[in-house]
Amino acid sequence: MNTGIVEGGTFSSTSGLLTAAGAETVIDTTVDIKFSIEGFAYTKAAAADVATPTSDINTGDAFEALDEDESCAFVYMLDASGNVKVAQGPVVRVDPDYDVRAVNPQYPAIPAGYCPFGLQLIQTAGNSSPWIFGTSNWNAAGVTTLTLNLFCLPQRPLNTVTA
Repeated sequence: MNTGIVEGGTFSSTSGLLTAAGAETVIDTTVDIKFSIEGFAYTKAAAADVATPTSDINTGDAFEALDEDESCAFVYMLDASGNVKVAQGPVVRVDPDYDVRAVNPQYPAIPAGYCPFGLQLIQTAGNSSPWIFGTSNWNAAGVTTLTLNLFCLPQRPLNTVTA
């Protein structure tokens, strides 16, 4: 049993029903997110058209662009004030002939004081223009997105989900 969730754990106890789709760069949560950071309880109210962060919480820099035939995991998280932040995992190559990733995308580091609540896998095709998280539209040509709601970050990399 993962006792870290019970004793001073960081997790969300409700799904925000995170969505990110269409000809826009914003995100929506349609349900309040109740979450814990190191055992303290917080709530983030549901919100529509929330500005997607344009810089990585870990580096402070703009997100790395995904070029043709690349894939990456992005983790959405909340701080104690309910501010949405995002971290980008390492970019991996996609086989252009079979549209399959060479390796499974890894999660980014999650800084202390933040609770993951969503995960997004982005994959670009051979016909895509460079795609930048927070700047490029979700429905850009040649881009596939998969959005997953989380209670906590899964222990294993994304080996069973595809964008």
